[in-house]
Amino acid sequence: MARLALLKAFNRRARIALPWLSVRPCQEGSAILGGTYGHGASIDRAGRNSNKELLSQWVQLPSIAKAIRSVRGLLFTCVKQDLLRSITDATTTPTPLSHDEYELPREIRTVRVNRLRARRVMSGDDVGAKRKYSVFAQLQDETKAWGGAAFRRGFVAKGHGGQKRAFKMKLIGEGVNDYSGPYREAFTDALGEILQVEGGVNGSLGVLDPTPNNASGIGENRDLYMFSLNRTDLSSISDVTKSLTSTERSIRSTFSTLITTGDESSREVEEALVFLGRLIGTAYRHGIPLDLPLPMSSVWKAIVEEERNNEGLKELDSLAHQQHGKDDEKSILLLMWQQRMLNSFIDGLSSVLPVEIFSILTGEELRDFFLRKS
Repeated sequence: MARLALLKAFNRRARIALPWLSVRPCQEGSAILGGTYGHGASIDRAGRNSNKELLSQWVQLPSIAKAIRSVRGLLFTCVKQDLLRSITDATTTPTPLSHDEYELPREIRTVRVNRLRARRVMSGDDVGAKRKYSVFAQLQDETKAWGGAAFRRGFVAKGHGGQKRAFKMKLIGEGVNDYSGPYREAFTDALGEILQVEGGVNGSLGVLDPTPNNASGIGENRDLYMFSLNRTDLSSISDVTKSLTSTERSIRSTFSTLITTGDESSREVEEALVFLGRLIGTAYRHGIPLDLPLPMSSVWKAIVEEERNNEGLKELDSLAHQQHGKDDEKSILLLMWQQRMLNSFIDGLSSVLPVEIFSILTGEELRDFFLRKS
C-alpha cells in the first residue's frame, strides 16, 4: 500500500511537470561533447542503430531527460497517453470553418479512390497492377505531394459522427457520400492490402512481408510481419569486410543503416514505408484502430529506444537464431535491412506525430496506443 501511494503521488506530480520538461538529452542530435558517441551529431534517434560499446566509451552528461527515461516504467500509462494526446492536439493543423456548416472547408482535399478496381487487381496475379491500383497505392499517389501539415488536420464536420478527418474520400463508381464511414474504411482497406501474401513468402504490395516464423509456422511469433525485402538480395546491400578492427566494426555498426547500398527495389519499399508511417500516424490522430502486427523488438522497442536484449532475430527467424545466432552474416544483414527500413517508417510517422515523446513509452505501450488496445 505504501508503494502504491508513492507511485500515485509521483504520477500526480509527473502529470503536471512532464509538459514542461525535456525528454531529449542535449547530446542527442547535437555535437555537444561529441554527441552521444563522440562522432558529432548523433543518429541514435527514431530507430537508428544504437551501439552500447561506443556509448560506454564516451562521456554522457547527466540530464533530466535521461532521468525521465530511466523511470519510464514508474509512470502510469494513462499519464503518458494524456501527455501524448495533449501534444498531438496542440500540433493539429488549424482548419477554418466553411461558410456552410454542412460542407467541408476547401482545405480538406478530396482523395479519389477506385475500390472496385482495387478489389479486382488484388484478387488477380498481376503484381504490377496490384502495386499501381490497390487502395494503398492510390492513396499514396493521391497524397504524394502533400506535406505533413495536411495529415495533421483534424476537422470534425457537422453530421459526421464526431469523426476527425484530414481529407475527404470519393469512392469512384460506388455512389456513396463520405460521412466518415468511407474515410475509416480507406485506412482499413489499405492496411488489409499490405498484409496480403502471395506464395506464402512475399507481401503482395512489397511493403510488408511475413516473417520467416510466420511463413514457416515456426517459433512463438507466427503472426508477425516485417518490412519487405521486395525480392532484394541481402548480400548485395553491404560489402562487409572481414579484416576490420574491433573499433572499425563498432563504428560501422553504428552507421550501418546509412552506408548500405540501395537500388530501385529498396527505394520503392522506403517510399511506401514513409507513406505507411504517415497513414498510421493519421489513423492514431483520428482514433481509427488498425491491425499492424509488427515485431516488438525490432520495431516498437526500437522506436521508443528501449532495451532490446538481442531478441530481434529470434522474433523474426527462430530457426536462424538457433542454428547460427546473431553473428551469422545473413542474419546481420536481415536485421540491418529492417533497421534501415524502420528509419523510413519513422520519417513518415514523424511528419504526423511528435516521435520525440515516444522515448518515455515502452514498446508495448506504443504498440497498444496505435492498435487501440488501451
